[in-house]
Amino acid sequence: LVRGHRRILLLSVFYGTARFRMDVALWEPPADLQLNTEIVVITGASSGIGLALAHELAARKATLFLGCRDVDKCQRVKPQGAHVSCLKLDLADLDSVAAFARQLRARVDRVDALVLNAGMLMDYGARTAQGFEESFGVIHLAHFLLTRELWSLLQRPHPSSDKPARVISHASAAYMTANFASLLQG
Repeated sequence: LVRGHRRILLLSVFYGTARFRMDVALWEPPADLQLNTEIVVITGASSGIGLALAHELAARKATLFLGCRDVDKCQRVKPQGAHVSCLKLDLADLDSVAAFARQLRARVDRVDALVLNAGMLMDYGARTAQGFEESFGVIHLAHFLLTRELWSLLQRPHPSSDKPARVISHASAAYMTANFASLLQG
């Protein structure tokens, strides 16, 4: 990067980080908010933002399905509660994504929220089981497939309201460090 562009990039990352932290510090959910009728699926819920979200939703009595690559780790760190399940989900393998979706369809009749949280940054050259560049395959292709596979559950209405299901996808400022040219290389 040109020296001036590098400075702008660093300032934008700093601003984004500072603003994110400020937003989190200022917003608090209502103390009486209960989600005991909600069914929520979270990918990448064994650490970071996904784990923090799982703990917050479990405290509010939501039924949670945590999709994690390492189920043993998920079992160790998950929120305690009768309505929290850890299921195997390796987003670097589209067959695992399809199997995860099949398990969910067998266990629930609807999904009220799908949180596409899992993310990663890998070195150039890593590939998914199907041969895609790993970051692109995990962050984009696998989450797209999961959403498509769960679409019928997301379309089913909540039994006590007419509110639609939500698909929530987020990213971090880490994307700014990515080498997008690697997507175009063999």
